[in-house]
Amino acid sequence: MYAVDEQDVIAMGADVVSTGQLTTSVGLQTLLALLANYQDVQEKAYREIQEIIGDRTPSYQDKFKLPYVQAVIVESLRYATIVPLNNVHCTNDDVELQGYLIPKGTLVVANIWSISHDRRHVLQLILSNISIESNLAYS
Repeated sequence: MYAVDEQDVIAMGADVVSTGQLTTSVGLQTLLALLANYQDVQEKAYREIQEIIGDRTPSYQDKFKLPYVQAVIVESLRYATIVPLNNVHCTNDDVELQGYLIPKGTLVVANIWSISHDRRHVLQLILSNISIESNLAYS
């Protein structure tokens, strides 16, 4: 058994912070690049922000009143797929999926890029979460 010491905890904390910083900065860079390229989307998001928030300081609750802005953010994350492959998982039991047997102990990696760029999955996500006409940004 491996004992975790103070240096291990510091290293793990640094990993968490640096990972969060990297994904956040890449996500923001992607969003800004897309907004610069799709100025009509930028203008519509700006109008929604102005209508709902105006000149006051925004609050967390405003997030739920800005469906178009939320759709733009989610679409930019889908479009760029910051982490294309998910963490490795392991099956606890034998699993049957669409006629295929995945034995217990099999390592499984989800290809998030493929899922987020497959029109069948994207359309299902859109239909289950947001209104296409009012919220779809770049698709």
